[in-house]
Amino acid sequence: VQHAHQTVLACMKPCITNGKDATIEVTSYKGMSTVIYIDLQTIQCVVGRVECAQDWFIIDCSGGTARTVFVDPEDNDE
Repeated sequence: VQHAHQTVLACMKPCITNGKDATIEVTSYKGMSTVIYIDLQTIQCVVGRVECAQDWFIIDCSGGTARTVFVDPEDNDE
């Protein structure tokens, strides 16, 4: 008996980073390339972005250099 195989596709637009790798260095972009469709199971992480002075910067926390820091807003160690 054969079982049907289903694939879920993700639609994405890659950023044009001119060869920079956001997991290694600060990376900005101004444009995006053509829409592509990929198998959802191949996605390894999801990144964010922030706009600053008409550029977009990629926020990638998948590497070992990023960590979460919790700051108590009531702590006034000034």
